[in-house]
Amino acid sequence: MIKAIETSYGGCNFRSRLEARWAVFFDSLGWSWQYEPEGFQLKSGWYLPDFKVHLKEPCEWSGDRWIEVKPFKAELKNPCPIDARWQDLAQGSKTPFMTVYGMHRVGDGCEAQWKKGRAEPHAGRISVHGESPTLLGPFWTEAPFTEAWNAASSERFGT
Repeated sequence: MIKAIETSYGGCNFRSRLEARWAVFFDSLGWSWQYEPEGFQLKSGWYLPDFKVHLKEPCEWSGDRWIEVKPFKAELKNPCPIDARWQDLAQGSKTPFMTVYGMHRVGDGCEAQWKKGRAEPHAGRISVHGESPTLLGPFWTEAPFTEAWNAASSERFGT
């Protein structure tokens, strides 16, 4: 197992470089975020979500979201697992919960795979009111996100 690289960005110490890249992505879009703002005792167990993010334009689905960042592990039979705590938090907090897998890179071809009917990992999942998580479409390929992806991908974090 590869150990995550702890990374500092925006005044926060992230447990992984991947989480820090998502913070860069949020900042690039002007979305406010809090890293691990609070933990919850849920019926399915204790849980500390990675981010609480306030989405605004260019998203048509603006508002607060819990966001969990997970690495994409292509070698696994199920590279994008689902955790029952995600549904419990969405239902209990009345705040939609999104899970994102890995980090999209502009030009990585995932939009073409989506159009071929493959559920690419960058799509992520969302549970709005505690229902079973649904795959998100390829929102990341829309023009307003290109600059944010490029910023997140190219950030060197002081190295």
